[in-house]
Order: sequence, then C-alpha cells, then structure tokens
Amino acid sequence: MNEQPPITPDPEATLPKPAGKRKWWIVLILLLALVIAGGYALLPDMSCLSEPYTCFKFGNYAGGQQRDKDKNKSLIKTYGKFEPQMTQYGIRWYPTYVHFGPDGDTLLVSLCHVQPWRDKLCRIGKYSISKNHWVILHFKEDHTYLEPVFSPDGQWIVATMAGTIEGMGDVRTLRLVKMRPDGTGEQDLTTAGVEPATNELLGPYQKIHPGQDIQATGASFSHNGQRLIYWRQFNLREKDAPAFPVLYMLEWETGKETLLAGLKPYFERNQGRPFLTPDGERFVFSVSFADYNVAPEERDFVRKNNFFVANAKDAPVIKGELLQKLQVFPVHRSWQQPPLDMDRQGRVLYYDSLEDKKKEGNPVALGIRLHRDDQKEVLALYEEEKNHKAPLTDEQYRQGAGLRRFFVKSLLDSQFQQGGGYALFLRKPNVDTQDEVAFDLECSRVSLSPDGKQVACIWGGISDGGIGLLRHGEPMHNTRFIDWPKLDLIPIQPNSSKQH
Repeated sequence: MNEQPPITPDPEATLPKPAGKRKWWIVLILLLALVIAGGYALLPDMSCLSEPYTCFKFGNYAGGQQRDKDKNKSLIKTYGKFEPQMTQYGIRWYPTYVHFGPDGDTLLVSLCHVQPWRDKLCRIGKYSISKNHWVILHFKEDHTYLEPVFSPDGQWIVATMAGTIEGMGDVRTLRLVKMRPDGTGEQDLTTAGVEPATNELLGPYQKIHPGQDIQATGASFSHNGQRLIYWRQFNLREKDAPAFPVLYMLEWETGKETLLAGLKPYFERNQGRPFLTPDGERFVFSVSFADYNVAPEERDFVRKNNFFVANAKDAPVIKGELLQKLQVFPVHRSWQQPPLDMDRQGRVLYYDSLEDKKKEGNPVALGIRLHRDDQKEVLALYEEEKNHKAPLTDEQYRQGAGLRRFFVKSLLDSQFQQGGGYALFLRKPNVDTQDEVAFDLECSRVSLSPDGKQVACIWGGISDGGIGLLRHGEPMHNTRFIDWPKLDLIPIQPNSSKQH
C-alpha cells in the first residue's frame, strides 16, 4: 500500500480562526443529536406488552403520536414481517381484556395475537358462561379491535378500532366504531384524522392541515344508553409533536360531542376507561396532572391524587378550578389507579390495599381472606408447587398448566397467606361513602357483572394467562377458569345462524 508523504506545515500559513473550529464542533454535535434521536425513534416501549391497549397510549411505539408510517416500516425491517401462523407456548391468540354484557352471562373478550414487538392485532370473542360457548365476531382482516363494550340494551357493541400495518396497529387510525352483536353493520362513531376546522381544540396547524392525529378510544356507555364517555387524542402543535388526551362525552342519537376535561390544564391519562354515574350527572376518571400545568395552589392536590369524580354540568374542568370541581376518590395505592368498572347501582370497582383497609377496621375488608386454622389446603398447594419445576410442553401450556403454576404461586404468596396483599372493592363515588363489597381477588384487569355479584378477570400473559370468574363471597382459590380458542379464530358469518 502506497503511503502519502508527511505534510510539512507552512510556517507562513495563517492559523485557522477559532470561529471555524466552533462551527465544526456545532456540526458534530448536531450530527450526534440526530443519531440519538433516530435510535430513540426505533426504541419500543415494552412496558405496554402486558396490556395491549396501553400500547396505544399515545406516544408509545409503532407509530405513537409522533411517529408515522415510515417509522412503522423501520420497525418491520428491524423485527421482521408479521407472521400470522406464529405461536408462543403453543398459543396463537390470548385474552387481554374482558367485559360483562348486560345479561350477566355474556363476556366480550379481546383475543390478541402473540407476535412480540407489536401493538397487538386483536379480535373480539363473545363467550356465554352458561353455555360454555365461544363465537368470534365478524372482523376486517387488516384491522384490530380493542376494548369492546355492550350497550345497556345489548343491541350494540362499541369498540376501539384501528388499521394495521403488517400486524402493527396504526395509531393514527384509532377511532370508535359501533356494530351489531355479531360484529356486522360496523359504523364509525368518531372519525380518525378527519375533524372540522371549527373544532374548539384545533390550532393553526390543524386548520391548515385538517385531520392531523385525532383519535378516540376507551368508551363506556351511560346507564340509559344515551351517551358515551371516552378519550379523545389531539396533536395541537406541530406535525410530530407529542399529543395530549382529552375527555369527551357523545350524544348517541345526534353525535354531538362535549368536552369534559383535558384542555388547560393538560393531563396524562391513566389506564382504564372513564364512567358516567347512573343519573348521568357525574363522571369518574383517572388522570395524572403535571404540577407545572396547574395553578400554584393546585400543585399539592395533583401530586397526591389521580382518581377523580366531577359533575358533568361543571365541564369543562380547567386550570384554577380543580380544587372546586374535582372530588377525590380515595385509594391507598401510591401509583396510578383507574376505575375498573361500574355496576347498575353506580358503584365503582377498584383495586386497593387489603392490608391497609383491614388496619382501618374496614368491615368488608375484614370479612375476606381470613386466616384459617385448617392448613390442609395450603399444605396440598405446597406439595403441588414442588412438582412445578419440570419444563412444560406446548400442549401442556395449551391445557393451562402454566396458568395453574402462576395461580398456585399467587395463593402461596406470603402476604396473601397472612391475609394481606390487594383485593377488589366496590362503593359509590360519593363523599364519605364506605365500601359495600370486597372480592377476594388479586387482579386489576377485571369486569364487573351488572348486578355487582361476580367479576371476570384476565390473569397473567401468554404462557400463564387465563380468564377467571369469581362470585362475591367466594375465596380466591375458588376462581373458575374458562378455556378460549388459542389457535384459530373463525369469525361468525354475516346473516348466518351457524355457530363456530
């Protein structure tokens, strides 16, 4: 290899100016910043994989609010194409969400594909408890369906729907749709990417480029079926700026929308759906306010609380009025706590510390998870656990062996055995009301039957997941688990009585 002769400095040459050096340093810093930003854009938020819906909590990966389809394609290049026939632990579809129908017998379940690194591709399964029978609702192949709920009269289902790109949810297309109980007759309730330029939340950018990043998710019906309460998502600044959620109410017959909260101050929504009380006069929701977005006198209030009740007539709830318009729903948990469900009486289901409630002398808390002198059952569980060491086959996972191991481990938890841990509680969202019901169940992905006497729970993940049912008054070890179609989802055909 030829070598270049050394360059001899010219003693008469003029030294470079310091400003030139500074320019080169600025260029290098800018290039480094671009590299870091590009890497961050491809970094997935794996915290959402345990619950698919939170993957759509805007700002997460797969096109989150500031990412577009080009970055989705980059993820496909990184993690490979969608493989519809892929399985994990012998399972292709697993439950991530459950909702009781108005008859107290029917469950709507989100059954989602196992392929990792993606916002989930989900279908809606409908299960009859009394008949032990599944039906998969009609669906569009290139769409995902999340958080389905029944109308109070059982005549409609409302779900969050989005298009998909190679099995990944396209967050820009998230919207609410309504359909008949078999999944047919699908119609948009709220449109994604289409919004009139007169909307009160739209800024100059959206008025020039209408329809930028406006979605709707996570709906609940009012008890009379005349209204929906749900989350909207707006990007009001620049094309790729992070968005913020707002809370809306929609009139079922007219389609008129009313802003309830989320505009000045902005907030970060927590997991879970919002709910309207039976009289339609109040709403229950969980959000986290940034203390720099609120008035100085409100900062301590928002740091300590994130579970609220407000009057619809006071909407919209804005900065400077939080102390007057928001009632706190007190919970012991120190992290984000959503309302989980609401029964016909307007009682809110929530997850809280059983140990703390027992220390306070809470009567319904003291009535569950009692210490028993007879330890035969516990000893039998310990003996069973000793055999939970051998690896499981795919067929054993399909038969629920992974779920059984997970469940036994939960029952043998030291806090649980001592009467502590967490449980589900039910009470009305009024000032100074007390818990009326406690369920001996450590599960936070649940639905409550309309009469408030039974809960359905999503346990675990892919390898150890399941759908459990527990009635009020029963101990957790009596949870009944139901099977679901783990490999193939055949949709019911439109206008057909044939059951699949």
